[in-house]
Amino acid sequence: MEDLFGSLKRRIARTSIIFRLLAFVVIPIVLVIGVTATYLLDALEKRFERRMEEDVEMVARSLQLPVSHALERKRIGSLGKSLQSAMRISRVYGVRLFDQNGELIASTVQGDRGSEDAPDSVVETSDPNERHREYGTVAGESAYTYFVPLFGSAEQTIGFMEVSRRKRDFDQLMSRLQWIGLGVALVVVVLVSLVALGGYHTAVGRALGRLRESMRTIEEGDHDHRASESGPRELASVARSLNNMVDSLQDAERRVQRQHRQKAHLKDELRESEKMAAVGRVSAGVAHELGNPLSTLAGHLQRLDRRTDEDDPDARAIEVMTRETDRMENIIQQMLDFGRTSGTEPSTVSPSQSVDLCRSRLVQLASEHGATLEFDAPDSPEDTELQVTTARLEQALSNLVANAGRASSEGRVRLSWRVTDDHVEYRVGDDGSGVDPEVRDELFEPFVTTEADEGGAGLGLAIVEAVAREHDGYASLDRSPLGGAQFRLGIPHTGDRA
Repeated sequence: MEDLFGSLKRRIARTSIIFRLLAFVVIPIVLVIGVTATYLLDALEKRFERRMEEDVEMVARSLQLPVSHALERKRIGSLGKSLQSAMRISRVYGVRLFDQNGELIASTVQGDRGSEDAPDSVVETSDPNERHREYGTVAGESAYTYFVPLFGSAEQTIGFMEVSRRKRDFDQLMSRLQWIGLGVALVVVVLVSLVALGGYHTAVGRALGRLRESMRTIEEGDHDHRASESGPRELASVARSLNNMVDSLQDAERRVQRQHRQKAHLKDELRESEKMAAVGRVSAGVAHELGNPLSTLAGHLQRLDRRTDEDDPDARAIEVMTRETDRMENIIQQMLDFGRTSGTEPSTVSPSQSVDLCRSRLVQLASEHGATLEFDAPDSPEDTELQVTTARLEQALSNLVANAGRASSEGRVRLSWRVTDDHVEYRVGDDGSGVDPEVRDELFEPFVTTEADEGGAGLGLAIVEAVAREHDGYASLDRSPLGGAQFRLGIPHTGDRA
């Protein structure tokens, strides 16, 4: 039994709102209407039945006096006329007269052969004013009968008159009333159902349809769609909750995606840092191991050079070895710079101050490569501050200027800087032939160089990239306004100075 009730509850829980509206609203209303209609119809039937009985009694009382006079005086003609006048009333089925002993003496009922006498209760009554009414049989027809006594001039009972109406008249009227009541009840039920269903569609159904369509749209992947919050307050609250849920899911999805991107970025940075650290350690180790032998070799070459005359055939060889030794020392110095990290705290400087600190060094580097360094400062006064390790920034700018000087064709190198929304961007350009597209994507990798024959070890731009990464900035390459390559170094700034 519990399983049956449990199954029934589950089935009801899965039904639609329309079914519940019919089951819990319309059907109870119909039942109330049915009970009320039954009660009213029963009361109406009793009322009409009593009204029909009263009609028969009224006819009987109206005939009582003239029939009594005609019977006492034996006026058969007057008696017949009175009886016939009663028959012209549609509510009367028949009139019968009985003498004081209860024997039938006259009747207007067709087919009545006088086989019936007045009931003993009517003949033997001791109260002449008592009225007798009952349902019985008149000439084989079920009828309602009403008896009234007939009095003579001496107030003695001289007979009885029976006025009757067929029971089927009552039944027909009651049947009509029942059918009318049933029809009215059905009309009311239909109207209530239509009003309930129409009200549901107008007040709830359309809002539910819009909400269901919004859910389907969101389910199909349109997460920017939001449900309309119009309609009944309860459904508007559901739509609002749905929108809040979708907003929360979108926020959570964005947070997850952001975390994934950050995680991937951190992994890339970690791999890059580990790679650069490993390369730095190797470079520092190699440079350290080669530095002492090269210093010894350079010292011996200097002593040989001082003891050798210019006309000596070995002088040319000593000069070549000295130049190559200097080249190797330069490469070792680059390797040491790449493997070295700054141990000093960042300083607060403006972009112009950061350039002024190394201006003379940069001019000298450009000059060593046969180029002239141009400075292009912003037109507007600067009020931006940088948190930067000035030694590392000088190292990065020095490498950029040295590369530009080596790549220059007409000896022009330009250093400029601009303040953007988030960064101070240093730009070093030259008038050379640009960068070979084949090495463009790998240019900031360690030991990638286009100047191997000029003493380059491929670590200058890697150092620039390392400095940018140390300061959470960036390094990039594009075309210079002078015609060659232009390298950009972006360092985040701290905003306006107070």
